Amino acid sequence: METEIVLILFLLLSWFLFSIFCGVWAYSKGRSGFGFFFLSLLLSPVLGSIAVVIAKCNEDLVEEK
Repeated sequence: METEIVLILFLLLSWFLFSIFCGVWAYSKGRSGFGFFFLSLLLSPVLGSIAVVIAKCNEDLVEEK
């Protein structure tokens, strides 16, 4: 019972951290970090990562940063 709880908490924490990673990655490409974070959180971090890879880099916003 205790092992199952630890495993579930680990999976939820991993899901959340990888979703944050997707948001930061999208933000570094000039995209909406919160939008991609939310997409990853709702669907999956794997799909969020694929969306970030597919999304084109916004050159104007990247140069401003």
